[in-house]
Amino acid sequence: MEHLIKLFDENKKLLKAGGVIVREHNGQKEVLLVGFNGDYSFPKGHVERHTSLEDEAIRECFEETGLKTRIIKKLPTLEYKNSETGDDIIIHFFHMEIVGGELKSEYNDTSLEWVPIDRAENAFGFQSLRKYITSIKGVL
Repeated sequence: MEHLIKLFDENKKLLKAGGVIVREHNGQKEVLLVGFNGDYSFPKGHVERHTSLEDEAIRECFEETGLKTRIIKKLPTLEYKNSETGDDIIIHFFHMEIVGGELKSEYNDTSLEWVPIDRAENAFGFQSLRKYITSIKGVL
C-alpha cells in the first residue's frame, strides 16, 4: 500500500493543487466538476514531494477526469480548515484548457459533470467553494 506523505507550506498549511477546467459549449462557458456522494468539487489532490504545483494540478486533472490539460493561468488560492481532520488547507488552483484525452471518471463512485459557470456555485456543498467560484467567474 502506498503511503501519502502530506506536504505543508511554511505556515503549516496542507498543500493541494488542482484545476478549474473550462470549455465553451453552446455559447456559454462551463466548468468540469467531480462529484462524490452528492457533493462536487474541482479536480485536485495533495502535492507530492518533488512535484511542482503546476505539474500536480495537471496530473490530478488527468487522473480524476481522463483529460489532458494545459495551464492558462494561476488562479487565486483557496484556504479553509477541514472540519473532519482539523487541517488548515491551501489549494493552488489553475485555469485549465483541454488539449486531449477522453472524459472518464477515475472511480466508479464519482461522476463528472459540465456545469455552466453561472450555475456552478449551486453544485457545491461547501460554502468555501461556493464563494470561490463566485470570486473567480470574471477571470475565467
